[in-house]
Amino acid sequence: EDCADFTLSSCPAHGVCAACATDKSLLKLISCDTGYKLSGGVCRAFSCSALGYVASVPYGQICTAVTVDALDCYQACRNVDCAGYTLDCNSLPENALAVEKCPECAGDNANCGENLCKISQCAEGYKIAENGTTCLALDDTCPDGYFKECESGTQGEPVLTEAGNKCYQCKPKVLNCPTGQLNLDTYWCDGALRCLLPQVN
Repeated sequence: EDCADFTLSSCPAHGVCAACATDKSLLKLISCDTGYKLSGGVCRAFSCSALGYVASVPYGQICTAVTVDALDCYQACRNVDCAGYTLDCNSLPENALAVEKCPECAGDNANCGENLCKISQCAEGYKIAENGTTCLALDDTCPDGYFKECESGTQGEPVLTEAGNKCYQCKPKVLNCPTGQLNLDTYWCDGALRCLLPQVN
């Protein structure tokens, strides 16, 4: 048998070869594995699906990109993890200045919906709620024992509310007792804020 057509010493990747009857070391490419086609003397993949991959990322999933014979395919797809990102990226909630997109949706290997955002910045005087979907007004309540104003004057250092306003500890009120009575807070240092009618002999 003439081996003129058997010009290969090894079979190309994904190829199916035949050996020359008179010289088994000489091979000829006769076909390709499933999912490949013969082109220019080599076997090239003709579709992602034929190779067990997908040609595009399914909706709501993120995949790993793989290139086979100039084919851009995807594999190892899974659902995107965007817990907490439930807002429409194209609209801002009230008092919100900016939103951020779910990180897993930022790359080209993901196919996410437009509702995968959360608030990243609120207007002045507001803060982001724990669920990331609304802006809440900053709390302007003073801690226990502190007040915005003190009729009797302030003592110690002020503390700030979440909204940035000062709260003070108030000095005890000076009790003016009626004539003939004693103020225990001044007469006895550890007395309560009350008046005592002195004993009359």
